[in-house]
Amino acid sequence: MLAESGWLVVYDGAEMGAMVGRADFGDWYKGEYLQRLPRPARDESQIGKSEAAGCGFALAETQDYVLELSFALPAYVGFLLTQSNTTAAVGKRGETAEAIRSWLTESLQSLFQGEEQKMLFGGFICYLHTCV
Repeated sequence: MLAESGWLVVYDGAEMGAMVGRADFGDWYKGEYLQRLPRPARDESQIGKSEAAGCGFALAETQDYVLELSFALPAYVGFLLTQSNTTAAVGKRGETAEAIRSWLTESLQSLFQGEEQKMLFGGFICYLHTCV
């Protein structure tokens, strides 16, 4: 439980489907990755003032953010295997994680070229404080 004058910070973030300096990665992401492993439906909306108030908070501020994170190919493939796109394919469509790992590694080789690449992630941060 929060103190009477407590703050709650809520954030959400996701991969943006972009590699720094490589527009062709976006083509792969939309044209191949999301075609084979579509994102499961979900509510990705930010917290609004009325929703915050309904939970006993006041929405003080929201902020968007973007991060650059470096990945070598094996680490990036490992990251993608943890995403709901992959778990849905394995759980509901019967694909194997190993088959997806092989496909990802093979199809991303030319984009990583044996080097670490910077990937873009982003999302929002909501700053809420308790209503007194």
